[in-house]
Amino acid sequence: MGTAFRMFLVLALALLPLAFIALVSTLGAVGTADRQKQELLRADAEQSAGKLDSTILSVQTAQSLTVNSMAQGASSGNACAPMLAFLRSGKAGKDAQLLITGRNGTIRCSSGAPGGLSIADALAIRGQADLALTGDARGLLVRNASRDGSIIAATLYRADRLGEVISPPQTKGWRRVTLTQDSRQLVIASKARDRAGPLDQASAPVGDSGLKLTLEVARPPRNLLQNLSLFSPLIMWITAALLGWLAVRWMMIQPLVALRRAVADYQPGETLMRPRRLLKAPREVAELGETFQHMSEQVAAHDEEIYQTLEQQKRLTREVHHRVKNNLQIISSLINLHARAATDESAAEAYISIQRRVDALAVVQRNHYAELDAARGVSACPLITEIAASLRNSILTNPDRFSIQIDCDPLHLHQDVAAPVAFLIAELADFVISAGETALMSIALHADLSAPGQAMLRIRSDAFRSDTPGGHPQWHFHERVLTGLSRQLRTPLEHDCQHGEYRIRLSTI
Repeated sequence: MGTAFRMFLVLALALLPLAFIALVSTLGAVGTADRQKQELLRADAEQSAGKLDSTILSVQTAQSLTVNSMAQGASSGNACAPMLAFLRSGKAGKDAQLLITGRNGTIRCSSGAPGGLSIADALAIRGQADLALTGDARGLLVRNASRDGSIIAATLYRADRLGEVISPPQTKGWRRVTLTQDSRQLVIASKARDRAGPLDQASAPVGDSGLKLTLEVARPPRNLLQNLSLFSPLIMWITAALLGWLAVRWMMIQPLVALRRAVADYQPGETLMRPRRLLKAPREVAELGETFQHMSEQVAAHDEEIYQTLEQQKRLTREVHHRVKNNLQIISSLINLHARAATDESAAEAYISIQRRVDALAVVQRNHYAELDAARGVSACPLITEIAASLRNSILTNPDRFSIQIDCDPLHLHQDVAAPVAFLIAELADFVISAGETALMSIALHADLSAPGQAMLRIRSDAFRSDTPGGHPQWHFHERVLTGLSRQLRTPLEHDCQHGEYRIRLSTI
C-alpha cells in the first residue's frame, strides 16, 4: 500500500467524524426548522382561537344584556335595535341571523335574514349561555337566556364569516380551519388545494366553550437546494479527502521521495546536492534539504551538550522551588501547632496572624512553582482565590463569620509583584478579621484598558472606613506594613475612607 493511498485513507478517516457531525447538525437544523414551523402553527391556532373566543364573548355579552333588558320589561324595539347594530358592525355579524323569542315560542325580535334560524334552535339552550355547531353545517349558534329564563336570544354565524375573522383571505398557501364540538365538525375557512402532500396540524381550545379549533396547512415541498444541503456533508467529506490527498501528494510526498533518493545516493566526502524537485517544494521541505546539506557531527554534539546543560539547570531550579515551598509549609504547620497549643487567646491570635502571612507567601511560591515551565509569572486568579481560602481556614472559631468576594481578570503577575500583593491581601484581611465579629471583604483585580500592562487592585471592607481604622489598637502597625509593601511595589497605596476601599496599581505580564 503506497504512501499516497495511505494518506488518502488517513484523511478520509480523520474527516469522517467531522462529516458525521456535519450531517447530524444538518439533520438537527432541519428538525429544528420543522419544530419551529410547528410552534408557529400552534401559535397561529391559539391566536385564531383567541380571536374567535373574543368574538363569541362579545356576542354573548350583548345578547345577555338584551334578553335581561327585555325580561325586565323593556320594549322589543328599544332592546333589539342595539343588538342588531352591534351585529352589523362586526365582520362576522354582517350576515348573522338573530332570533329573540320567549319560552312560549313568541318571537320578540328577528334579523329578518333568510336562512331559517328556527325557534327550536333557540329553545335548545342549555343553561344561561351555550354554543353549538349546527348539525347541517350552517354555522355556529350562540345562545343566551335571561336570568329568569323567560327570554332567549340566538345568533347564527355563517362559517365563511367566521373564517374572515380568524383566517384572513390573504394568507398564503393552502390552509383549513375547522371547529369541532363532540362529534360535530364545521369547516370555517378553507382554500383550494392545488396539490397532494403531507399536512401540518395544530389545535387549540376556544376559551372554556368546549369548542376546539384545528388549523391545517400544507407542508411545502423540499426544493433542490434543501435536498442538496442534506447530502452536502458527505460530498464535502469526499471532496476534502481527495483534495487533501492531491495536495499532500504534490507538495509533500513527491519532494520527500526525491529527497530520499538523494540521501540514498549520498557518499561520504561528497556534498549533498538538493534535488530540483525541492525548488518548488514547500518551505519546510526545502529547509529539510538544507539541513541535510549542512549537517555535521560537531553541531550535533554541541546541541546535545547544550540540551543536557539546560535540563540540569531546569532540574536544579525546580528542586530549589520545591524545597522552598516545602519549608514554608513546614513553618506554617509549626506555627499552627503553637497557636492551637497556646493558652492565651491573644498569643493564639498572634500566632494565627503570623501564619496568615506565611501561608500567603507559600501560596505565591506554590503558584510560581506550578507555572515555572510556562515562564509567564504567577496567575493572579488562582493566587487570590487560594489566599482567600487560606485566610478563611485560619480562623479557629466560627469561620463562617468571615467571607471574601473575588472578581478577577485572567492576569499574570511577576513573582516580585505577586509576593507583595499576597502580603497586602493577608495584612488587610488580618485587620478585617480582628476588627469585629463578622467581616466581609471584596477583592477585585481588573486590567486597565487605557494602560496596557497595568491593572488595578481594589480591596474593600466596612472595616476600612474613616471611623473604624483609627480606633483599632493595632492599626498603626498595619499601616506601617502597608506603607512598606507599597514602596516595594513602587506605586502608592490609595485609601478611600468614604467607601472603605484600598486600591493600588500593579504591573502585569
